[in-house]
Amino acid sequence: MSKQTDKLSGKRNRSNSETGDESLPPEIEDSCEKFFRQLVALEKVLQPLFSTDITQLEQSLTSEQQTALKLLQLYGINSLFFSYVTLSGEDPEGHEIQHELARIEKYINQVKEIGDRSKRPKIDKPAVKRFVKAGIGKVKKTKRK
Repeated sequence: MSKQTDKLSGKRNRSNSETGDESLPPEIEDSCEKFFRQLVALEKVLQPLFSTDITQLEQSLTSEQQTALKLLQLYGINSLFFSYVTLSGEDPEGHEIQHELARIEKYINQVKEIGDRSKRPKIDKPAVKRFVKAGIGKVKKTKRK
């Protein structure tokens, strides 16, 4: 990372050894480089979302899709805050953000369940009536014998 060019700003990153500080251990430097590459890849994936007006996007979605989008936004923001809490050295397990993430996950599962209901096969009521009628007629005939 110390010799890598910052793709986002076009500036060359300076290592700690160039600024007079001790250099980072190789495993941490490798992790930082991997994180940076993943961050650049994430930015490329999210670029269409950043370039689109959110109100225009929401108008083109169904109400179920709008709900899913808003929950995704909430979860993303809270996940970033969870990362901040973790990186600041606090215990995230006791923090209120853990409860908020669990609450959002519950809503996400509810939306998925509602979506799954619409995908369930529908019962053909006339066909069921025919089956029952045909079955009941056979049962009555066998009991008479």
